[in-house]
Amino acid sequence: MLLVANTEGDEPVEKDAISMMLEHKVRGILYSTWFHRPTKIPAALQETDFVLVNCFSPDSDALAVVPDEVHGGREATEILVRKGHRRIAFINATIPAPAKDGRLQGYREALESAGIAFDPHLVFDAYPDQEGGYGAVEELLKRDVTAVFCYNDRMAMGLYDGLKQRGLSIPEDMAVVGFDNQEVIAAHMRPPLSTVALPHYELGAAGVRLLLGVDEPAGSPVVKLECPPVERDSVGPNTLTAHRLP
Repeated sequence: MLLVANTEGDEPVEKDAISMMLEHKVRGILYSTWFHRPTKIPAALQETDFVLVNCFSPDSDALAVVPDEVHGGREATEILVRKGHRRIAFINATIPAPAKDGRLQGYREALESAGIAFDPHLVFDAYPDQEGGYGAVEELLKRDVTAVFCYNDRMAMGLYDGLKQRGLSIPEDMAVVGFDNQEVIAAHMRPPLSTVALPHYELGAAGVRLLLGVDEPAGSPVVKLECPPVERDSVGPNTLTAHRLP
């Protein structure tokens, strides 16, 4: 029997859900969060075997499985590098999170591997939604960039709007890559957005294997899963034309 409970992050609801599962004598519990983040392990969870999914405990050696944000940042940037882009901007999030730090590190590593000097003036912080991406357009165009890696797909959506309002085309005038592969967004944008997928299915499957002892973590109790690239039509070859505001 599989028991599932959505607690919306409400601690009393969470406590009741764990108690209900323990009453049913479950083999173990996968404890998952909506966003990749550090978490405090609920006391009731300690009464059975458990694995943290999409989160980790900085204060313990609890088993956890999370996305490899650094790998994802590298993959996103390398999509652009392979097409010959060298002036690549990164619109990062303002909210502290493993994704913010990891994706920036991956961006920097991809640039370094390609022999491209890191330019801090090409990294922008914005709220991780459509308005954040839209609001970054003017500054991007001042920096002579030909390609942009966005922290998530919603940012890329706003970036699309801002570029199109200025008469610029994607990917002819600006190549764009997102992150998350939110299917209802990325696949249906015009043009469809190249992005990097969060391994949602794989996180759950890996969590179950750890819980049942089928897999064992190698070294660290936190297992990191790769984030695969999903290439669509928002990235074209660098035409060596940078775009500036008049």
